[in-house]
Amino acid sequence: MKQIRLFTFITGFIILLTFFSCKSNSTPYSETYFAMGTVCTITLYEKNSNFDFQEAFAVIDKIEAKMSPVISGSELDTINSNAGIEAVRVSDETFFVIKEGIRYAEIKNSGFDISIGPLVNIWGIGTENQGVPDDNEIRDLLPLIGSEYIVLDDNEKTVFLTKKRMSLDLGGIAKGYAADEVKKILIQRGFTKGIINLGGNVLTFGEKVPGVKWKIGIQDPTDSRGNYIGTLATEASAVVTSGIYERFFIEDGKRYHHILDPDSGSPVENNLLSITIITDSAISADALSTVIFSEGLDKGINFLESLPEMEGIFITKEKKVYVTNGIKESFTLSSPGFTPGN
Repeated sequence: MKQIRLFTFITGFIILLTFFSCKSNSTPYSETYFAMGTVCTITLYEKNSNFDFQEAFAVIDKIEAKMSPVISGSELDTINSNAGIEAVRVSDETFFVIKEGIRYAEIKNSGFDISIGPLVNIWGIGTENQGVPDDNEIRDLLPLIGSEYIVLDDNEKTVFLTKKRMSLDLGGIAKGYAADEVKKILIQRGFTKGIINLGGNVLTFGEKVPGVKWKIGIQDPTDSRGNYIGTLATEASAVVTSGIYERFFIEDGKRYHHILDPDSGSPVENNLLSITIITDSAISADALSTVIFSEGLDKGINFLESLPEMEGIFITKEKKVYVTNGIKESFTLSSPGFTPGN
């Protein structure tokens, strides 16, 4: 059945805190915009009379226009419409994001797969058509899921889905790519510090105050948006959360969230409420937040610890908070409802 849905998976919200340990003369200049199915906010701390925030928002619009599966005639829509028929030439940007998506999908036991579009459609989580699909419907679609069925031609920049009814969904990676691209244009325009917040996908750059880290509040996955369990002091970095609390529905007393397992065709089931990834690239943090959430607590921590320059915060259904070794001194747990797990 056809579904109307948001462009992107909505990850858990992260609140960038404005308090610092010393005073700053930096006055924030901020504008908010709606794109990619979410609220996008850019905050800068320097004036540039020749800069219009719309320059940055135009970057996001351009990416959405190419990579949205629900905008008729977008590059992704054209790829999906030609599944099993012919290869489609795309822009360098779309080709890059799809290639990155395949790379993350090929991580061993990865729960991330950009060919998951057919499953996203039938579950419709976050849309007016959400509901538990029939088991036969799910089984019918599982043979369509797999990065091995996506054929790329690096020379021609073409994408071919080898099976009819296949469809790509870049919701787990495109927002991170957009944040990285916005950062590039801001730096090109002479800005040295700022915050890019694409629906809770946070990317900071530079130093608001010399020698002082950014402080980021991590959302409480059991409470309303804007309440946090603690704060993370970090250098300029991308901070992205995936969790089971932001997009879900309840049917017959059971909660169904939006993080789907490409092997079973149903929402991932493990002991996690959320996971937050901290690294220098928003596209990497975006994809890995889904990859590692799907691994569960023990495998997820072990896998994340094996990756250079990657850190994470895990929150379990028992309200225990686990952090990777590299940020144990930087994360402060402040909510009395949660306890340290390690």
